[in-house]
Amino acid sequence: MSDIANAIYNLAEPRLIDWATLFVAIVSMIIACFAAKFSLDQKKISTRVERNKVLEDLFEVLHILKHYDGENIDRNTLDKTFKRLQRIQLTCMEIFTPEGTAFVREVLEKTHAMGTKAVAYKQGVPETFIQMMEHSGNEVDILSIKEKQRTTYEEYRLFFFKGAFDEFERLFAKYK
Repeated sequence: MSDIANAIYNLAEPRLIDWATLFVAIVSMIIACFAAKFSLDQKKISTRVERNKVLEDLFEVLHILKHYDGENIDRNTLDKTFKRLQRIQLTCMEIFTPEGTAFVREVLEKTHAMGTKAVAYKQGVPETFIQMMEHSGNEVDILSIKEKQRTTYEEYRLFFFKGAFDEFERLFAKYK
């Protein structure tokens, strides 16, 4: 009976191999914690790099559009700029606030519409439109239509010249 009691007692006593296993487990946990922290830091760095690249692209696009009046940029450059804006919009949904995404969408929409607004302002109200409105019995105030076209066109030009940069600074200065 005492031999059985001694055998059970010896099994319950921690041996060197048990201590070694415990030590390896603790070291593994510490290494896993450091690896997780390193991985998180790397993700933050890659997000920051991606954000900075997108901001740099957006800033370059805004400089291209700064003096855009609807006609003074060749079609090829405008297409490339528009495609860059579309890529920026897709990327910014993941890394910017909803305000930042809305700003990029606004720049994209105004870039797309600027050519139409410039043509409408510079060519004036088409005669066919005036005749169609008169035949339908509506009174046409050509001066107010021209004024609205001019106002819209000038608002877009002012947006590209100054407003976009002010908004860019307000929204993205915190990422510097």
